[in-house]
Amino acid sequence: AYLYLEDYENQKVKSWLFKVAYHTFIDYVRKEKKVTFVGTEELETIQAGESTEEYVVAKNSYEKLIQIIHTLPVIEAQAILLCDVHQLTYEEGASVLDLKLNTYKSHMFRGRKRLKELLKEEKSQNDK
Repeated sequence: AYLYLEDYENQKVKSWLFKVAYHTFIDYVRKEKKVTFVGTEELETIQAGESTEEYVVAKNSYEKLIQIIHTLPVIEAQAILLCDVHQLTYEEGASVLDLKLNTYKSHMFRGRKRLKELLKEEKSQNDK
């Protein structure tokens, strides 16, 4: 973030840091072509003192959700992850992705709609 300090323009620090991290991550992915995602929920679950069984169920559910999110178009997945997982506001998420606010909201709406459909399909397959 220190390297990009000259780019900081009176915006919220959180959204600016996410923007720097996002663009740094994209550069890294382009170079490496291989990334493994690990969620912070694993650490929170362990710290909460849940039983091993509850931990495994929660971890599997989280991993399955992330897998399903990653089947969405990239921009929709990114929007959902920023807003729903990292809890950024729509304005902050739009800033991180360099999108207009209404464009970001459209990606959120479409992504959530597709995610809901995919989760219903997953549930119906598991119920069989």
